[in-house]
Amino acid sequence: MLSTAAPQACPVAPAAPSAQPTPTPSPVPIQLIQRSGLINLILPLPNAEKCSFTLYPNKTVKDLITDIREEERPNSLVLLTDKNGNRISHETPISQLLNQPFNLVIDEELFSVEPFKIVQTTDNVLGNPDLLEIASHGYHEKIKAMLLKEATKRPFMNYSEYERWCEQFGMSKEKTHQLSKAFHKIGLVLHFHENSALKDIIFLKPSIVVDAIAANLNIKFQTREAPLLRSELHKLLPLYLPLNNVKQDLDVRAEKKAKRWMAGALAYLTVQFGLLARMVWIDFNWDIMEPITYFVGVFTMMGGYLFFVLYNEDYTYKALENRQRMLALKKLYISEEFNWQKWNALHQKVLTYTKLLNVDLEEEVKGLQSATIPKTLQ
Repeated sequence: MLSTAAPQACPVAPAAPSAQPTPTPSPVPIQLIQRSGLINLILPLPNAEKCSFTLYPNKTVKDLITDIREEERPNSLVLLTDKNGNRISHETPISQLLNQPFNLVIDEELFSVEPFKIVQTTDNVLGNPDLLEIASHGYHEKIKAMLLKEATKRPFMNYSEYERWCEQFGMSKEKTHQLSKAFHKIGLVLHFHENSALKDIIFLKPSIVVDAIAANLNIKFQTREAPLLRSELHKLLPLYLPLNNVKQDLDVRAEKKAKRWMAGALAYLTVQFGLLARMVWIDFNWDIMEPITYFVGVFTMMGGYLFFVLYNEDYTYKALENRQRMLALKKLYISEEFNWQKWNALHQKVLTYTKLLNVDLEEEVKGLQSATIPKTLQ
């Protein structure tokens, strides 16, 4: 639930008249327009154009100021004050800011913002009367469920098939079209109704289309917090890369030890086979050796069952090798005093940052002189 408390205000110390002129109220009004459930602030730019800033409830005043400065105002003085002239804190949530009127000061201009005078747009497809009627009957939820279920089977479908679904609920072609536009707008599906080549196709998995376009155009998507995330990543790399190099070296040594153990097991089985063969054909005979070989086989089967009981996985050669590798790695961690928990915490953070930034780790470590580039990122 959004708080209804007044925004946090910080008293502004009176400045000397020569240090900062008193802001002049701007003759250009600021509009607040609501689109798709979100409030947009329409602000004039220095080039006489207007720019729309979306006021996300979970953002803060600091985010809004940063967005304003990025639009042709990089060196501007931007701050928000209440009607009494007290500066509003940067940490104030947008949801709390919109509870009462406030002033937006940009350099020497003062813009008055009235949150209670929000203009409701009528061009929003989600507010179409036909869709309101569909929603009142719950048809959209049923068709949405059908589309989601169909998306698990195939990536796209014909628009004519979608029309037949809607006809089952007695929907007209116009209502069917408006509903597809609404589903397209919220990102449930992709339907390019204005494109003659694609209007007969509904893409049930929008992510596939977006990924395909991005791959063909060599586009890498990044979040708006990319500079901050990259800065945090660069702070972690000098701590992470040396530990990762040590871990890779220990992994290689543990792998070699596991291979040697498996080779030793093969040598043991070879010697066992030779001894049993000699005892069958030279020292004794099959009548004497048959129960001995039976017990050797049962003992081996019991060993496999014990492996399953201890480690909760099937007894296979690969599982046995992995188990030996893990045991060797554990001993190496102890003998080399390797802090695996610290490495794992840093590793998870690095993976998160590289995924959000959509970058390769080796590209990020270029230019960092305090660490070496790892061969692989496990």
